[in-house]
Amino acid sequence: MHRLTFSLRTKLVLIIVLGAMIPLGAVGAWLSTNTRRSAELLLRSRLDSALTHAATELGTQWVAYRSVLTDIAEDTSVRRALATRAHGVVALDPQLRGRVERVRAATEVVFLLDAAHVPRWIVSADADGRPTLVAARDSMRLMAISDPDHLSFRLAIDGTSSAAGGFIDARFRLASLISGPIGTSMGVGGLMAIVDRGTGRVSAPIPLEAAALGGERFTWGGKEWLAVSRHLSEPAVDVVVAAPVAAFMLPFERAARTGLYALIVVGVLGFVVAAALTRRVTRSLVGLSEAATAVAGGQLDKRVDVNAHDEIGRLAAAFNTMTESLQRTLAALSERQAIAAVGEFASALAHEIRNPLSAMRLNLQHVEERLHDPMLQEPVRNALRDIARLEHTVAGALRLARTGRMPMSVVAIGPVVSAAARVALPDPAKRGLSLEVNAGDAGQARTTGNPAALEQLMLNLLLNAVEATPSGGRVGVDIGADGTHVTIDVWDTGNGLSSDAAARAFEPFFTTKPEGTGLGLSVAKRIVDAHHGQIAIRPRAGGGTVVRVDLPSASHAA
Repeated sequence: MHRLTFSLRTKLVLIIVLGAMIPLGAVGAWLSTNTRRSAELLLRSRLDSALTHAATELGTQWVAYRSVLTDIAEDTSVRRALATRAHGVVALDPQLRGRVERVRAATEVVFLLDAAHVPRWIVSADADGRPTLVAARDSMRLMAISDPDHLSFRLAIDGTSSAAGGFIDARFRLASLISGPIGTSMGVGGLMAIVDRGTGRVSAPIPLEAAALGGERFTWGGKEWLAVSRHLSEPAVDVVVAAPVAAFMLPFERAARTGLYALIVVGVLGFVVAAALTRRVTRSLVGLSEAATAVAGGQLDKRVDVNAHDEIGRLAAAFNTMTESLQRTLAALSERQAIAAVGEFASALAHEIRNPLSAMRLNLQHVEERLHDPMLQEPVRNALRDIARLEHTVAGALRLARTGRMPMSVVAIGPVVSAAARVALPDPAKRGLSLEVNAGDAGQARTTGNPAALEQLMLNLLLNAVEATPSGGRVGVDIGADGTHVTIDVWDTGNGLSSDAAARAFEPFFTTKPEGTGLGLSVAKRIVDAHHGQIAIRPRAGGGTVVRVDLPSASHAA
């Protein structure tokens, strides 16, 4: 089964999504589910406030109007009118004028009912505003009229021996009992209903049943309504205040949707920002991973750009340092392996070449002593010089394997340079070159070292300079001293070295010459290292190359 893998960037993005986006989603879900409950709580609070106002005002107005109705009921003219079957107009006590006007202003009609609940009279006023009773016509039809915006209050009139009893039935307008539209106080299209507990009659602006108003919720017109109610003992009614839930929830739902959209936008922006930031953060890690893969594949010169100073930047710097150290270590190991191979090769070479060379040198020296012809002596001398050069080459290969274990003594630099110059260029004029040794007082400068190794060092440098200089050129050695160090500059006027060749010049077996062995500068560096010195190559002003050797003076040598 293929195992699903994720990159570091994907994992970071998933962590951000799981750590931030899921809580944001939970907040959005909570916001949506709690919108209705919050809206209902606030609506119920407003309904309770409106109900308290309505019940208080209704009770207060009822007490005042009941007092007026009681005064009317106690009027003797009212009692006599209930006892007679006459029709027409009956004048009431003029002192009731103000009370009657107040009641008539608050009601549509006020009936006087006999003991059988039959309407006989209507409380009215004449043209001059004096209170009167007017015989009711079509009284039963008038009694049957039920206006939902009115509330009927009935007050009993006790009979006496001289007057008949009955009732006062007043049809009060709701607006006269409770001022202001009920919906205004709640900010929604609410309503108030009054349920007469005695008759079950509902006074409301819409046709509602008393049973529907008995609970906290009811449905009317396809909408759900919330309702709160309060029982009044005087008058014996239930006051109900209700409002549709949907109308009140609209702003809450709109705010919830806005909040949800905002959360979605924030979530998307957060995801985009997180993806961009993780891409930026992991870009360095990706580069580091690619560089590590390249190094594992053998590209030891691979480096990582250090663009930050955080943990990743420090990791990149440490990686670069590690690869550089690894490169140096492998180069040193390779050099040691090459030197070990050279040592084995040099030992075999010395065994196979030295004895024949010694025999050849002795035979040629014997011939040279007995030759008197100058024409024949010159070739013999040249052959002896070539044999000496071969012996120096073999000795140099042996020193490459044995440097570091050489006997040391105080050595004057001037004689060492002169001896190497004689071997490297015994007859400069015949080679078409000029040799310059500039020593001055520094020629007597001393260092602690091995004379043979130092001579081999100078010989290798001079031979390279001679071979790199065309006919007509110049080769030179400049010696300097400052009390702590001795510097030897071996220079030529040849074509110089490229930057790449100069960087690799001290590697064993590296050479720019078709027939070169690549050992001269490598041996030179090993000798310098054994003497605790420094060697470097740089271009010469005006053309050519300068090889500088810096050795400690005898008083400061390690």
